[in-house]
Amino acid sequence: TALYRSDDLGESWTEMNSSLNVNMRPFYFAYLVGTWVIGAPAEDFAMELTFEWLSNELATSWKPLLVGCSLLAVTSSVLGYVTVSRFWVYAVRKARSRSRSKTK
Repeated sequence: TALYRSDDLGESWTEMNSSLNVNMRPFYFAYLVGTWVIGAPAEDFAMELTFEWLSNELATSWKPLLVGCSLLAVTSSVLGYVTVSRFWVYAVRKARSRSRSKTK
């Protein structure tokens, strides 16, 4: 997995980063949000998808990670629900107004 960027609306793409850490950035952001919420100091660490990292490093940082992931999940779910609901109401009202104008 890599991070790509396009400056010409998708005509060409440039690889910006091919590191595995690209996949870990959302988890690190969730960790930072969790440390902010619970008031814990943020420690700098390298995240890896290995059993060794999970058994050693995650033991000390699981609370902020869990809190951050949960808070971001709930926030994005509510925001997604409200956005889709608003678009649905808009689409239904637009369809009703079209059908009413055709019947008159």
